Amino acid sequence: MGRRGSRLTHAAAASPPPLRYAILNLGPDANTLESAVEDVLARGIRTADLGPAEGGRTVSTGAMGDAIVEALERFQAK
Repeated sequence: MGRRGSRLTHAAAASPPPLRYAILNLGPDANTLESAVEDVLARGIRTADLGPAEGGRTVSTGAMGDAIVEALERFQAK
């Protein structure tokens, strides 16, 4: 990675999560969505662009969305 790419990587790492900007004034909802995404990723579910997780599976974008919605429903039921 060149110098420019390195600077972009550091800038991205220092930035707040994009969901915080996309869901302004909805902190609890943003927290729930982030938890759902983290849950899906922790279960090893990935789209091809993210690469496979050890012991996980690669799914289509639609299946990833379905898995996130499923996780959201579980979190909201609590």
